[in-house]
Amino acid sequence: MSAAVSSAKPSLSVWERCFQVLFCILGILALMKLVGRATVPKGDHMIYFAAAKALSSGGDPYTIPGKGASGYLYPPFWAFVLTPLTMLGPIAYAALWAVLLGASWWFARRLIHVLAAMPGAMLPNWIAFAPAVFLLRPIHEAWGRGQVSLLLLFLACLAIFLEREGRWFLAISLIALAGAIKIYPLWLLLLFVAPFRPLCLLAAGLVSLALALSPTLVVGMDRLLFLIQEGLMTTSRVALEHQAVTVVRCAPVPTLWRLAGWEAGTTLQVVQILWLLSVALLAAFTRPSSGNSKHRRIWTAFVVTSMLVVTPALAEDFFVLLLLPVTTSLVLVSDEAPGSTVRRCLLAGLVVFAVLYSVFLPGIIPSELMARPRELGLPAAALTAYWSSLLVALFLIRKR
Repeated sequence: MSAAVSSAKPSLSVWERCFQVLFCILGILALMKLVGRATVPKGDHMIYFAAAKALSSGGDPYTIPGKGASGYLYPPFWAFVLTPLTMLGPIAYAALWAVLLGASWWFARRLIHVLAAMPGAMLPNWIAFAPAVFLLRPIHEAWGRGQVSLLLLFLACLAIFLEREGRWFLAISLIALAGAIKIYPLWLLLLFVAPFRPLCLLAAGLVSLALALSPTLVVGMDRLLFLIQEGLMTTSRVALEHQAVTVVRCAPVPTLWRLAGWEAGTTLQVVQILWLLSVALLAAFTRPSSGNSKHRRIWTAFVVTSMLVVTPALAEDFFVLLLLPVTTSLVLVSDEAPGSTVRRCLLAGLVVFAVLYSVFLPGIIPSELMARPRELGLPAAALTAYWSSLLVALFLIRKR
């Protein structure tokens, strides 16, 4: 009898069950939305589908004949990867895409719990549910629109986990894979810059090159070079249009530039590059020793958050990458002593982020401060405040 009891699986906590209910609700909504949009066609997942279909048939994934730009702003590699899925047809493809994004979030969450916890320590039960509620809007936005962000979250978390385990080549390969889909995750190569690991960076370059050239199997080298040039020109043009017309979709530096009344142009691009280099140097300078686990967790959270802070254009769905930093911050807040300065700093950053990101008060918040009306808040300011709290906490831990 005792052996049977000891071998029984532990029951799920209330918070874990709450998460599972939330996951199922969001999954059903996303599945219905993505499959419904597949018949229109509409949504980011259908942009991927159209680009992959165009590439496989010898067309241009970046333009629609007679209509102009297709809305596809990714390297040819991503369209090449999705080419086999076009054989399923739009409805089956949309359903499979919804399942893939859900699986990415599910397994990324498991990795995040491992990365956020101290070795051998148990996480608070409420951590199973709280981060998902904290970032519910971007998760729903990413899953419901069929954006690739949840998949990138999984690849990034798995790469960070493998780097901590000392499996550098696999980590490098996953970062290169994520960067071949969308350039932002290449920022995680900072994990290998300090201390400087030239062989790892060389491996990253070789893997990235191999992935970038893989579409030659379908289109040939000349055609691929043309598509890469076309993709760079299209993406650059769209980024410049966003900077000139809107408060650039949550990105901190262009938003601040816009609020100051300055015109978007070459100067803004130079400032953005200088800002990127400054944050990269700051991350390299604050790199912890391998023995300090708390320092390492805060630094990892800082690096991931910095990936969003330095981008020139940031859509709401990409905020799902904050699931790792936010979970880490919540765990540290629960671990630290109530009077701890690190605890107070992280808690203040989380509260400010939640308020600025979520609150919408017409007539009180000036409209020019909002990235887009449907984003209901101050996402650029929220992101900057949270990033600043991580930076302060990082220096406090170093000072100890």
